[in-house]
Amino acid sequence: MEPEEFIQGMIDDQAALGVEPVDIDVKQVEDDAKTYVSGLIENYTNFYFDEQFLRKHPKFRKRIEDDIETLVSLRKMRRMDEITQDSLVKAIGGNPNNASLYRALTDIQRTILNIQNKIDETTRSLTAFMKGYQMEIDFDASPGDGSDDGSEDVQGEMVTRGTKDFINQMKGDQ
Repeated sequence: MEPEEFIQGMIDDQAALGVEPVDIDVKQVEDDAKTYVSGLIENYTNFYFDEQFLRKHPKFRKRIEDDIETLVSLRKMRRMDEITQDSLVKAIGGNPNNASLYRALTDIQRTILNIQNKIDETTRSLTAFMKGYQMEIDFDASPGDGSDDGSEDVQGEMVTRGTKDFINQMKGDQ
């Protein structure tokens, strides 16, 4: 049997089962995924950091770019699986006696949940990375202020480098 005949036979079998071929606009799905993930990452990075920080820390930026790639791929897979799930639900409506459609639906739903769990895990990991990186930032005293401990800033508010300095400063204010 020629490959073309085999493929045509599979298409004919799908039509007999009540399954219509699904045309997924992969380019549109990818563009939507990139737009969604870019917005998500922009919200996270703007919450924790500014553009100047991102330019000064290329390793940090590289890690974020890696997570963006991962999230785009996962988001794209999830969207395609959602389209497939919708198609399966319609096919089941057209042929409710076909057990393989129910099995395929169950498998695709399980896959969607696994992908969503991976998206959530990646997002949590990214958030933890940003929080951890923020905690590790070296907050140098501004040059020329002659202050070692950064006890007061320009507006008279108390600024400390750590818990011990904060406690000592609070004891001194009483």
